[in-house]
Amino acid sequence: MSDIIKALIVDDEPAARESLKRALMSIHVSVDLVGMAENAQQALEIMMDQQPELAFIDIEMPGNDGFWLAKKIQKLHLPIHLIFVTAYNEYAIHAIRFAAFDFLIKPLDTVVLEQSMHRYLKERGQSNFNGKMDRLQSFLAQAKLKLITQNGFVMLPHSHIIYCEARGNYTTLYLADGQAETVCNQLGLLEEKLSNPVFIRVSRSVLININFLESYNRKTKTVVLSYSLQKYEIKVSSSGAKKVVSLQLS
Repeated sequence: MSDIIKALIVDDEPAARESLKRALMSIHVSVDLVGMAENAQQALEIMMDQQPELAFIDIEMPGNDGFWLAKKIQKLHLPIHLIFVTAYNEYAIHAIRFAAFDFLIKPLDTVVLEQSMHRYLKERGQSNFNGKMDRLQSFLAQAKLKLITQNGFVMLPHSHIIYCEARGNYTTLYLADGQAETVCNQLGLLEEKLSNPVFIRVSRSVLININFLESYNRKTKTVVLSYSLQKYEIKVSSSGAKKVVSLQLS
């Protein structure tokens, strides 16, 4: 397989496209840039025509965003690996870590870009493209949760929920932005909506997102969940402790 990477840049901002182009041309990796698209539809046309193997995709674009483009790529079975580009979107970063080859933060760090390209050259022959796209499709399909509140409803990304605590017929959700949201759902019903390996029930009243799990204390039977400057110490039941101890974390 050639060491030349056939790539496409997708970004609605001209300055961002040019910045990434200059960065790609400056690193010690051979990149054949087949095009620069300013929107998702134009990107699809270039992909069909030029068949790049790697696409740098901005996430937040007017109209159809980067995730819309990712889903189109999956539906069309285009064998294109994805590196998402983001300035700040924390939810996007969780999705990217879950499914894409890599992500880059704006403003671009050329050293990080070069490291990513070398890693791509090393791994591209082993990379399970279809598996990653299937996981991305699955993640996007259930990525946001619609929950009823006393004033209406909220749409919350799963990845923003640190833990959920039952309060009678209501449940309070503690979120990654430091806020808390009380919703009109019992914890059992919420557990069904969040039924995936990321969330586990650690007691009758608490459901946690293991992505935020920092530690477990066997003596006190407590877990610590943390994000940024936030820390939560939570008591777990005996069965909850067994679930925590049996977790296979990478």
